[in-house]
Amino acid sequence: MVPKKFKAAVQELLSTAEGQERNMYPSVKKVFESLGWKSREVKTDVSVAKRGVVPDVAVVVKENGFEQQWIVGEVKALRGLFSTERGAKNVLNEKRKYLTVETEWFVLIDPEFWRIVPVVGFDVNVSSSKVFDLRKNEDVRNLYVFLKENLSPEAFKEKR
Repeated sequence: MVPKKFKAAVQELLSTAEGQERNMYPSVKKVFESLGWKSREVKTDVSVAKRGVVPDVAVVVKENGFEQQWIVGEVKALRGLFSTERGAKNVLNEKRKYLTVETEWFVLIDPEFWRIVPVVGFDVNVSSSKVFDLRKNEDVRNLYVFLKENLSPEAFKEKR
């Protein structure tokens, strides 16, 4: 069952006006919080790395006294930008600077699509990504299931 908070956040994303990227951040944060991440672990548009790199969203986990960016993401208020591999590749090439050795997921978010790209080392392979269309109820459910199984606090603990 998809939580109400998750569904509400998806509806907020779908209603985003073109160019209103910053208005998407609270909704993206709600999505991650609905998976079980604490608010303080989900950073939006803030410098989370000492080298000053600023991803739009990052899930920062403290492990062994160190902060790790397990998930990083880029948010763009351009409808359908991440529906194609071409759109995703263009943004990833520019934003791969967000990756750290601890990063395992790169999430690309526009008002209609989530594209989730696994990261291996510093390699991001768009062709192995999962794409979810927020306009389709089945995709919203599948997105929640995928996120819960792979990008939740429980999934992080299982990988460690």
